[in-house]
Amino acid sequence: MQINTLTLDKEHGEARVTFLEEDPLFRGHFEGEPILPGVALIDAVVQIVSQSKGKTLKLKKLSYVKFFQIVKPGQQIGLIFDCIEKEGHLKVQARWDFTAEQKIAALSCELVEASV
Repeated sequence: MQINTLTLDKEHGEARVTFLEEDPLFRGHFEGEPILPGVALIDAVVQIVSQSKGKTLKLKKLSYVKFFQIVKPGQQIGLIFDCIEKEGHLKVQARWDFTAEQKIAALSCELVEASV
């Protein structure tokens, strides 16, 4: 995953990313017609939110996820997320899209600091 841009304020962030064709995530998924596995979008949210908070975070709970479209190698996609810290964890609402009208995925999750 290549993060092209990342903008943040206190509880909101936006990123533009590209999953490059040579990324191992595309190997075997699917031969001749590679698409990004949905779990990679979930993991990317964890990585990007971790980077934005300056902490190593891990997924505690995935409350909701819905996939609307596939992502192919080299496509630039956008992430919009909101975070609220509550009782030792971070509640995250996130949306992946090509444009505001072309949603890729939406999810709600809880992240916690990873123990070392």
